[in-house]
Amino acid sequence: MIAFLIYEYGISIPKAPDLKAFLVACIRPEQTDQSGAAAECSLLDTEEQLQAQWESIFTPEAVIWRMWANHIMRSLNRSTWVHAATEPPPEYIAHMLRAPGSHRESQLSGLSRSTCIALECVNTSMTDNALLPQDFAVFGRRLDAQNKQLASRKIIIEAFIQDLPPPPASD
Repeated sequence: MIAFLIYEYGISIPKAPDLKAFLVACIRPEQTDQSGAAAECSLLDTEEQLQAQWESIFTPEAVIWRMWANHIMRSLNRSTWVHAATEPPPEYIAHMLRAPGSHRESQLSGLSRSTCIALECVNTSMTDNALLPQDFAVFGRRLDAQNKQLASRKIIIEAFIQDLPPPPASD
């Protein structure tokens, strides 16, 4: 950045008309509205400069670009606008900017994946639970079969016990 100082009515600018011509040629906005502020087209140009410079780093809403352009142009010194557009945003604007593919988007993507996984887990559990009554019916039949086998073995064992001779009488 090149800094230059101008002293009103100095050696290079000896008269008021020369100062006025210099201000119009170099400092004041080329196009102004009725109040003397920079015209809308100048604001749009500054927005475009900001977007060209910063859109790979930030993806704010359109209104944030406009706020940043207003911040740059409020000095009404167009000789500083180009350089100011290359500087990082002021703090009150910086907190409203977000990076492309920002944390919020990745967080939403992660949340979406998590909820899909949770839904899949619930659906799978419901499918497994639908099979349980069939499994219980099979277990019930197996339990009945085992009880019948145990009952028949009990009858056989009781028959053996009855066929055993009584123990000899001891003297």
